[in-house]
Amino acid sequence: GEEDDTENFYLGYINKFGPITVKNLLGYSYGSSADLNLDNRGLFSWAETLALNGDLGAISFESEFSYKRLRCDLTTAGGFTSDTGNQHWKVYGGYINVWKDLGTMTPGFLAAYGSFDENAPTAKGFDFGANFNTTPIFGDQLGLGGGNDLLGMTAYKLYVNDIKTPAKPLTLSAFAAYIVSNQNSSDVQDAAGVVSYYDGLTAWEAGIGGAYQITDNLVYNAWTSYGKAQLSSKYKNYAATLADPADARNLSHDPDAMYLLANSLTLSF
Repeated sequence: GEEDDTENFYLGYINKFGPITVKNLLGYSYGSSADLNLDNRGLFSWAETLALNGDLGAISFESEFSYKRLRCDLTTAGGFTSDTGNQHWKVYGGYINVWKDLGTMTPGFLAAYGSFDENAPTAKGFDFGANFNTTPIFGDQLGLGGGNDLLGMTAYKLYVNDIKTPAKPLTLSAFAAYIVSNQNSSDVQDAAGVVSYYDGLTAWEAGIGGAYQITDNLVYNAWTSYGKAQLSSKYKNYAATLADPADARNLSHDPDAMYLLANSLTLSF
């Protein structure tokens, strides 16, 4: 019914000041559908996003910063219960990406940050989003932290794109990334002696790729990536005390390294 729907409202602004383009987006989400109980309670958010990009001659850059305020008065939804009235919290994040086109290649550096509120009832962390693709494994495939991409994490990435080769249709790329979790154990977990899996977690990932321009609108891409995550000693010590011997044995050690081999054929119009 009308009481259990979701409505989103946005107001945007775009302008250019010299070489810099400014984009501002305000958004409000009325999320009563998060709690299907025939009333107006739910999860509500107000988001403010500012994006800047431009070519400064020496370097080009793009950046985005987002701040989201949330309120929930849910009874039972999303796997939790909230009977204490309205709860308010905030999540925020952003990134900056700078690069230099050298003609033969384009090196660059990206830094991204996503906050995490371990005591929030739901929507605890800032998710970089499904289209951000921080890295092929931890970002795109795993959504490390529980998101569509990295959630509640900080990432640093060095990369080189569009590396020209003697075979003119073929270009190469490479990257190396380091990820640090911003997620801590909640007050409830601390009181119970429980440690969050992501508390103190770090990870690194590196990869290479190639793109072959078959025709003007047809490209074959192939890439590989290798990544490894390291659990904190705090979590390992906690995991070693778990009642289930298999969990205590498996979770008190770093997970195995992961690798990805992938290819795609892209047709553009």
